[in-house]
Amino acid sequence: MNISKFSLGSGKTTLLNALGGRASKNLSGTITLNNEKWQKQMKRKVAYVMQQDIFFDHLTVKEQLMYTALLRFPKEMTSKQKEAQVFFFFFIFEIYNILIFIFFLLNQKG
Repeated sequence: MNISKFSLGSGKTTLLNALGGRASKNLSGTITLNNEKWQKQMKRKVAYVMQQDIFFDHLTVKEQLMYTALLRFPKEMTSKQKEAQVFFFFFIFEIYNILIFIFFLLNQKG
């Protein structure tokens, strides 16, 4: 879901906070993921990038993700395991971008 194009004040942050379990307002309703009622362990399958003002300006994207991984991944995971997960994400993301680029090149007209 990409809601970034909704207008200012339309409730984007409120919606994302509710979906992420961070709602500060009294909200009601049911959240489902793939037609399954939301359960706490599903948080591992979804994420959203929070507003810019909560990031550290001096960190790169990779450093920010590593910092977040160190804080959010289970305590049972070693720092090396957490770092491996971050690098795996970047590897997959890079492959995805390459595939998109190839698809774009192959589908150009002319």
